[in-house]
Amino acid sequence: MKLEFCFVSRLNPGTLVKSHCHDALEIVYYAEGRGNIAFDSRSWNFSECDFHIAPAGIFHRQKNTEDLCAICLGISGSGLEELAGTWRDHSGGMRYPLEQLVKELNAKEQSYELIANGLLEQIVGLTRRVIVSQAAGSQVPVKNGKIDKALHIIRENEGRVSLDNLSDTLYISKDYLRHLVRKSTGQSPLRHIISSRMEKAKRLLEKTDKPIGDIADECGFNDIYYFSRFFKRNAKLPPAAYRKKHRNGK
Repeated sequence: MKLEFCFVSRLNPGTLVKSHCHDALEIVYYAEGRGNIAFDSRSWNFSECDFHIAPAGIFHRQKNTEDLCAICLGISGSGLEELAGTWRDHSGGMRYPLEQLVKELNAKEQSYELIANGLLEQIVGLTRRVIVSQAAGSQVPVKNGKIDKALHIIRENEGRVSLDNLSDTLYISKDYLRHLVRKSTGQSPLRHIISSRMEKAKRLLEKTDKPIGDIADECGFNDIYYFSRFFKRNAKLPPAAYRKKHRNGK
């Protein structure tokens, strides 16, 4: 585990931190103030003693409504990637080691590196304890931030993406990506891709007069015959029959 950055952020009310991402996982602990933090399409309100975890590569933005003081850490190799989101440190137990870490790094007294490493281990351990206990108490499963990112990419590209693309973009193996998505949603990434392509194909058949060949191409199929077989297997009707049925139904 390695500390990549550590600093205290002080912002005036109404300050907007534009959408950005980091090369390392970021923990931001809100010592003072209130506001809103958003990861892609999800957002949460935060107040004093809340903290967020943003895995590397996850875009996020923030706006505070009051004077803000936040402690920001960048960590690689922490194993906290699956705990992305905003959480609450009800006991305030995380604040002391965070503040001590900032002091040690600023003072740089004898053996400060050893003390800083120990504090970092303590912070990561407390972070995991706080989140897991909250998830268990609320019976809400902890969700991996990479799952949200994968599903967002699939929806944004309307299914025109491969498992290789997703694993490369998220910097995880295809097998681990399959495991995460299936565990969280009950379906494989491929099933989500197929569903997204099918939704687009159905929408184009219902709402437009485009030739089936053009629709096949828009949905990522170079072969109209393969598209027709694929569509029939998933919709139980060939594309032309599906269009006729839904047009007549209106």
